[in-house]
Order: sequence, then structure tokens, then C-alpha cells
Amino acid sequence: MSQKRRTERILIVDDTSSNLVLLNEILCGAGYVVSVATNGLDALESARLAPPDMVLLDILMPGMDGYEVLASLKKDPATKSIPVLLLSALGETESKTKGFELGACDYITKPFHLMEVLARMDTHLRVASLERRLRWSEGAMREGERIARIGTWTRDLQSGQIEWSDELFALLGSERTAGRSIVGILEDVVFSDDLRAVKALFTDPVSSLDGGKVSEFRLNADGERGRTMRATGKRIDDAKTGGKNVFIGVMQDITQIRNDHEADLSRQRVADRILERHPDGIVHVDREGKIVQVNGSFLHLVGRCSEDVVGSLVDGIGVADSDGSRLSDDIRRALISGTQRIRVKLSAAAGRLDAEMALISVDDTGLRSFCSCVPCRTTEPSGNSKCGSTFRKAGSSSSTTTSGFEAVWPFPCPITGLA
Repeated sequence: MSQKRRTERILIVDDTSSNLVLLNEILCGAGYVVSVATNGLDALESARLAPPDMVLLDILMPGMDGYEVLASLKKDPATKSIPVLLLSALGETESKTKGFELGACDYITKPFHLMEVLARMDTHLRVASLERRLRWSEGAMREGERIARIGTWTRDLQSGQIEWSDELFALLGSERTAGRSIVGILEDVVFSDDLRAVKALFTDPVSSLDGGKVSEFRLNADGERGRTMRATGKRIDDAKTGGKNVFIGVMQDITQIRNDHEADLSRQRVADRILERHPDGIVHVDREGKIVQVNGSFLHLVGRCSEDVVGSLVDGIGVADSDGSRLSDDIRRALISGTQRIRVKLSAAAGRLDAEMALISVDDTGLRSFCSCVPCRTTEPSGNSKCGSTFRKAGSSSSTTTSGFEAVWPFPCPITGLA
């Protein structure tokens, strides 16, 4: 009987040579990889050195019998998950019960019937494969939770039973084996002002979190404000939980995220102060070519107010001096070609302001190019600015014209085009 070769390796343990020959013929004919052992000690050594996918184990053997071999296999972490099918001519219920109690997954009775042997083996090999994949998925999920600092819990909405993941215990400074109550853990670690709301996450999660709601709370740190946690969750319908009405919650430690966000805001505030006090005019342009931010120096230079400039297209502040083309196109071409300077005409309140623009890439992320320009003539913009913008250098009591402006272009360098 020739069958497609399979990858599973089967260990047959039997002291009777006729049984070994028959089973070897059946399994090799079905495409399995087969190894044999004639006693319990050899079987254990073989299973530990090269764990098989399944063991067919005879019960009645001299010396170490099948029950002893089975018990040893199930005690060893390296072999305990291997499915074991017992071989026996015994029909007594007690013998089968003992085997199941020790961890056997099934029996194959003698004399062997080819189709029965293969059908039972195939069933339990599939079950074992699913169990391995489930264990791997659970392990990967736990490791993912640990890396992302995320813990999960479930609440059976009918029975009220709550189950926490190991990582959730760890996030809240405890462990499953400690045997502490959920309420006791929360009372010890949650900031007192947030405790009532946090308890409600577990006692009434539907009202607290269902429908996309998010809850944030703080943990104590030696009596002071400590880490920040964020919780969310969703009610799962019966069809997805085998008839159970379950709420699944997720909790994440967002302390580092919050700290990074606050640091970003702090840096942005510093950058905004520098921009506003800079003696040169600066204009920030978004990906669509619209001006999103300018400083007082730029407004003074062109004699306009912020409402006239912010939100308008960058092309509204000037044109290329060479051919009157769009300023954005001229800057883009210059960046692509590597040109260091271009001549432009800025649209100031007093008319066109001839200027020379130096293109300098200074952002180490490569996402922005800064363009700095210096007027080609010293004519100061008209004082007829309808906004009356003025600018004073730090430490100076008199107004002064700025020497130029910078345009911030949030595109990769070189720029390949504007949206």
C-alpha cells in the first residue's frame, strides 16, 4: 500500500516482534517515519533524545510496563505533550481507566485492524498539532503582552467570574500565585482618587468601557503619583464565545507614551518661542503647500498680518525672479538639481521685494528643507502695513528690518514634487 510520505515520526514500543513487524508495515505503508523500541527504558531514552510526534505503547511488557513508561513520559516536560496510544488485548474497563488517568489519549486493541489504527492515529495527530499551535499562539501572545506592557482580563457577564492574564498581574505589581483578591490588589496599587472608577472597570465593565470608551488612571509610587494606565474593552457576542456572554478588557501601561508626548510638547513650545523671537522671517509650509505658521519678523518683512498669510498657498508670498513661475516649482527644481541659491520676488506690502534665497538642508530626519533668503536691496518694506506689524531685536529699542526669511518644506530631500 503506497501512500504519500508524511512528516510525522511514530515511536512503537512493544516487546513482541510480530506486533512490531505488523505495525511497522502498516505505518510505513501509510507514509509515516517509524522507530521502534522493545522495552520501556529504550523507549524513554529514544523519546527524550528525539521526541516523536506520537507513541504507540504496549501495556504488558517485562520489566518496566506500559503504565510506568507512560507515567515517566508525562512527568518529563520534554515529552509530556506527546500523544500516547496504548496497545492492549485487555478489554477490562479498569485497565483503560488507569491509562487515561495517567495521560493516554486513546487505546488500540489487539488484533490490529489497519483502518482503525490509521483513523485513530490521524485523529490524535491532528489534535496534537492544534494543541501545539495553540500553545505557541498563547506563548507568543503572552510575550507580545509583556513587550507592549499590555494586560488583558475577561468577565463572564452571566456568572460574574473574572480572569486576569499573567501580564495584567505583573503590570499591577502582583502575580497569580500570590492568591490575592483583585480588590485587594487594586486597593494597594491604584491612586486613591481613581480607585472607585477602576473597581468599576471589573465590576461593571460594560458601562465603564463598552462602545469605544477609554479610561485612564494612575498607580501609586511610594505615596506619589506613579505610572499611568489606560483601559479599554469590548463586549463579545455569544456566537464568538461558544454561547457565553463575555467582556474582554485590555490594559496598557502608557507612562512612557505620556512622558514622550509631554516631552514633545515641551520641545514644541521651545521651538515656537525660538521661531517667534528669531530676527529672520520664518514661514512653515505643510505638504499641500499651505502656510501653517509664520513669525513676527516675516510679517514685518512683507507688511502683512497673520490672518492674510496663514492658510494661504506659499506661492502667494512670491514668484521666481527668473521667469515669474511659481515659487514652489522654482524651489523644487533647485533642490533636485542641487542649486544652492535662487533669485525670487517676494510679495511685500510695498510691492515686489527682490531677494536671493539660499537653500540649505538642515534636518537630520531628511523630512524638511529650510530655505533662507536675503533681500538683494535694502529697501525697507512700506510702513503702510495694515496690521501695523513691527519687530525689535532683543536688547534693542529701535525697530529694524529683517535680513530675510526661512521657508520650512516638509518633504524628503531632494523634493520630488508638491501635493
